[in-house]
Amino acid sequence: ALGSTVCCVMGPTDPDRHGPYGAPGRVAVTRLPCSFCHRRLDGVKACLLELPPEVVAGRAREILAEARATP
Repeated sequence: ALGSTVCCVMGPTDPDRHGPYGAPGRVAVTRLPCSFCHRRLDGVKACLLELPPEVVAGRAREILAEARATP
């Protein structure tokens, strides 16, 4: 809404449904059979454990580079 650059990390939540408004490509997500269950659990979810920090950092770098290239 404010035009800020974001990188959204999604696990149990569907990025098409709850991702960043107007920027569906600014998401780091892994898709597993149980992905997008929308459940709240006490422990860490497999969909987040399967998303390596390197992937999130790489996606964030890509998004920041795109933002810098856009006037």
